Amino acid sequence: MFSADGKWVVYRATRNGTRNLWRRLADGSGAETQLVSMPGQVLSPTSTSPDGRVLVFSSGFSTLFVANL
Repeated sequence: MFSADGKWVVYRATRNGTRNLWRRLADGSGAETQLVSMPGQVLSPTSTSPDGRVLVFSSGFSTLFVANL
């Protein structure tokens, strides 16, 4: 998922057996940054705030969370 400002890509990836949310610059440069880790949960990025500072993500079907970027 692209951030609202188009600068970042937020994605789910498995590292060491745990699904986490990560962020990387949209052009692929720079290192990836782990945003959220909740072992045992299936996390999905949902949206970002218009200024790109807040991420909304879900765990399961009905639980939403907010994290600062």
